[in-house]
Amino acid sequence: MKIAIIGCGSLGLLWGARLAQTGHELTLITRTQEQQQSINDQGIQIEWLDGKAQTIPVCAKWVQDCFPSSFDFILVTVKQVHLAEVIPVLQQITHPATRLLFWQNGLGHEKQIARLKNRPWTYAAITTEGARKISDHRVKHTGTGEIAIGAFPDFLPTDPILEKWIAELIDRFGFQINLDGQIAKKMWEKLAINCAINPLTALEQIRNGELLKPTYTWIMKQICAEVVAVANRKGFSFELSNILYKVTSVCQQTAQNISSMLQDMQKGVQTEIDYLNGAVVKYGKEEKVPTPINEKLVKQVHQKEEQQMSKKRRE
Repeated sequence: MKIAIIGCGSLGLLWGARLAQTGHELTLITRTQEQQQSINDQGIQIEWLDGKAQTIPVCAKWVQDCFPSSFDFILVTVKQVHLAEVIPVLQQITHPATRLLFWQNGLGHEKQIARLKNRPWTYAAITTEGARKISDHRVKHTGTGEIAIGAFPDFLPTDPILEKWIAELIDRFGFQINLDGQIAKKMWEKLAINCAINPLTALEQIRNGELLKPTYTWIMKQICAEVVAVANRKGFSFELSNILYKVTSVCQQTAQNISSMLQDMQKGVQTEIDYLNGAVVKYGKEEKVPTPINEKLVKQVHQKEEQQMSKKRRE
């Protein structure tokens, strides 16, 4: 089976290190030639949760050199802000039976997925695992978490090919991957977690575990209360206490993790705030549910984001 990962950030490198050990033909598709060469020359160097370091050889191709190709499975691990530009690439390197797994944070990517023609086997993948990209070929696994996969944006029949692949992963690595028939609800749950953790860590420049201090827990409660209010107005059924429990669990399990939004801030690149708290604000307006806390966070992150991006441009 031919598998590709497009998007070689922290999550892409983590899954690259895993899938390179499964015996399938794996290709990592990179945005830059520099990262392609780095991975091909040095492999993926990963530090696992137990502290064990490992170097794993893997084949990488620059995105502009990956044609013609035809993959059976593709993990799409680019950020939401870059998804639009990879859709034409996905169209060219897939066939009608390709399974496409989209690992984006936030909401709104169904509009981009809909641009694919005759590619029905599309899924959303949700994870609360933590990982940190150290360099183009180095990554550190920083926290365990849940993994759920479900048909998205449209309903699909039972998929024995996907089920077999997931069973292989469970047997090989021992972690649990759930096939979820209500992935949209899982996406809102993950949205609440991201909305609570990402902007606060980015603005305060702290690791996830620091959010367990009382200084931040009350703010996270207000953020999540707004997310729950909007989600429930849209027809879901969430209890705030359950969401707060999950947020706390993720902070504990990924205590040493530097959130993706904080990593983006440190690099001086665009964050995913518009697809996280910004999505809550957008849907809140549609449903006439006030979201002042999330709206304030969006403005604050954009201000900080612009400062960091301007600083990088001057360097």
